[in-house]
Amino acid sequence: MREIKFRAWDERNRKMSSTITFRDLVNYYAHGEVNWPKHPTIMPVWIDIIWMQYTGLKDKANREIFEGDIIKLYHPNYYEYFKGTVSYDNKQAAFFCSGEAVNRITYSDNRPDVVVIHTYAYLFEHDEIEIIGNIYENPELIK
Repeated sequence: MREIKFRAWDERNRKMSSTITFRDLVNYYAHGEVNWPKHPTIMPVWIDIIWMQYTGLKDKANREIFEGDIIKLYHPNYYEYFKGTVSYDNKQAAFFCSGEAVNRITYSDNRPDVVVIHTYAYLFEHDEIEIIGNIYENPELIK
C-alpha cells in the first residue's frame, strides 16, 4: 500500500511545506499536536492553503512526485519527452500529466510525415520521470 502524504502551498506566504503524512493530519485534528520542522506556520492557519497529494511514485532522482509538479516523462517509442503538470484523473483513478509532446513520424517510402500531438500521459506508463519544478514556485515552466 502506498503512503498517504501531502504537501501544502501557502498562497498567502508563498511557501511550500515539507511533506505532511496522513498521521500528522490525524494528530493535528484529534489533538492539535503536530510537528512541522520546515514550515511551522502552515498548519495552524488554514486560509489560502492548497493541498497536493503524493502520487506514490518517485522520479529518477528519487524525489517524491506530488500533484502540481511539473515533470518530464521520457518514452522513446512515442516522443523524446512529454512535459506537463501532474493531476489526478477521477474517472481513471490514476495520476496523469497534462501538457504536450509532439512526435513526428517519418516513413522510409514517399508517404508524407505524420505529426502526432500528445496532450496527456499517465504516469504509470513511464519508467523515467524527472521533476523540473511545480506550478506554484515555477509557473514559467508550463508556458
